[in-house]
Amino acid sequence: MITLQGALADELAPGPLMRTQFATDPVADGWWPLADGGGPSQGSWLPPGQPNTPAGCGVLAVQRGGWESHTLPLVPGQFYHLVFTARAPTGGMWQCRFLGADNLEISADHWTSFAASADWHSYESVIMARPNSKWAKIAWMLNNGPCELAGVSLTPIT
Repeated sequence: MITLQGALADELAPGPLMRTQFATDPVADGWWPLADGGGPSQGSWLPPGQPNTPAGCGVLAVQRGGWESHTLPLVPGQFYHLVFTARAPTGGMWQCRFLGADNLEISADHWTSFAASADWHSYESVIMARPNSKWAKIAWMLNNGPCELAGVSLTPIT
């Protein structure tokens, strides 16, 4: 069991580090569209109430590139539960990039693909914060076709 002390304990109170259904524009919350090797991002935010989307959720749509979360505080060696809802007719990928105290990327990232589906599905994964990591950013990218994201949570596992 990991015991937190001092300022870090106050910073990482129990509960989700991130929970969003994208009800408001995510750029205002620190999310950012990602470019890919072929050019700039073609991502957009669609407010709640769009046809064929989960009730109450806005949608991050990606036609090219991806979306990356705001910076999240981590405890090295701590496990985290990632849950997200997505649809991607040709599949998609997500990635967790770890950053050190100097805000430089640690080369040991975590990424995986998720299944192709024209329907909305929930996906879950467990992430372990890398040694010497202080922060993380989580990104979603397409896989040769459009990808949509409708909700995300990241919670420490205790």
